[in-house]
Amino acid sequence: MTAALGMLIVAGGIIALLTLGGDDGQARPETIGDDGQVPPETIGNDPAVEPASNVTAVEAETKPFAVRLDWVGPEGEVEALVVLRDGARVGRLDPGETTFLDRSALPATRYSYVVQSVRDGEFVRSEPIRVKTPPAPLSLARLDGVYAIDARATSHFGFTGVPDEFASGWRFRPVCRRGPCSVTFKDVQGNPISGRLERTGVRYEGTGSSKFGTCGNVTSTGTFTLRLEVVRAKTVRDAWRASKLVGTFVERVPAQLGCVGAGVDFDITAKLMA
Repeated sequence: MTAALGMLIVAGGIIALLTLGGDDGQARPETIGDDGQVPPETIGNDPAVEPASNVTAVEAETKPFAVRLDWVGPEGEVEALVVLRDGARVGRLDPGETTFLDRSALPATRYSYVVQSVRDGEFVRSEPIRVKTPPAPLSLARLDGVYAIDARATSHFGFTGVPDEFASGWRFRPVCRRGPCSVTFKDVQGNPISGRLERTGVRYEGTGSSKFGTCGNVTSTGTFTLRLEVVRAKTVRDAWRASKLVGTFVERVPAQLGCVGAGVDFDITAKLMA
């Protein structure tokens, strides 16, 4: 074991520490900073550890239900890459990856993305990139929730006292867990109307029994045909949903109990409430 001796040398305004007694017996100068400390990178032969570097040139390509990110990878070694959307993690990638596809994006929605480099617990962020996804086709909108119904009579026969218009609320429930599909519906204000509508693209159609008319003191039983078409949609509660529909409600009651046959046609507008 050898003992190390040191002395201070001042030359030309530069302060250096001369260390003697290394394994080879040679003197080694080490610069001292203004604060009197020896900088870590000058101690021994260990090189300084480089911090993680950030990714650059982040670009985005948007579709209604997806956002693709591409970037130039960081310089130097990193442990992983983390993709954040609006501050929440949506992906963790191997360090060599330069592409990420976010399949959980929704139509007509604004997002902010950041790609982080991770090394030794240190996170270095890229510059944020902000995007807005385009709207999806109306045929992909899900009919789900409570809708305000505005009905206006366009023609009638056989009935007396037909209102020119009425308002109500209908609840539509999809028969599938995700996406657009056929639905069941029911009036939420107690009116005797309910049924099932089959979906074809943006159109929904169904028939059922109705009990709106009376013959004397007896309720008449008729049939109705309901046709609706999606004309607007928006993203609501993590789903692309139909926000406005238009169509017709046609009721027909056959002659019965001495009463003449009757019918009424309504134009229907349905707007999403919740």
